[in-house]
Amino acid sequence: MAFEAGESASSQSTHLPAVMPRRSDLVEVADFGSSFVVFDPRNHLVHELSGWLAIVFDACDGECSPEDLASEAVDFWQGDSAEAHDRVGEAIRAFESLGILDGTEPMTPPPCLGCGDGAVAKRRRWFARP
Repeated sequence: MAFEAGESASSQSTHLPAVMPRRSDLVEVADFGSSFVVFDPRNHLVHELSGWLAIVFDACDGECSPEDLASEAVDFWQGDSAEAHDRVGEAIRAFESLGILDGTEPMTPPPCLGCGDGAVAKRRRWFARP
């Protein structure tokens, strides 16, 4: 699942936590510089985080202030303060819904292909046995 930076900020003002949440210790993270690939072994899902989401995910250390992160983003991109706050809040909510932060549950995995009523169906081989 790939996430990109949002097209526009939310019309509602976003209430940000006092400190950024921490990444879950249960997920595996690969850093590719401008993006992160996050694997959640609990549901076997992979998420690509890029753009704003990568920036916010990088700050999910349980110590950084979301207000400081939004202010730095405004200074760097010469953007709008309300939009930066909204995007930080949207990113945190997205991470919570994916279950990749401490204290959050993982997404429900997609249905198993070939499974029926909880039993694994016989799989056809794509090659002939000799």
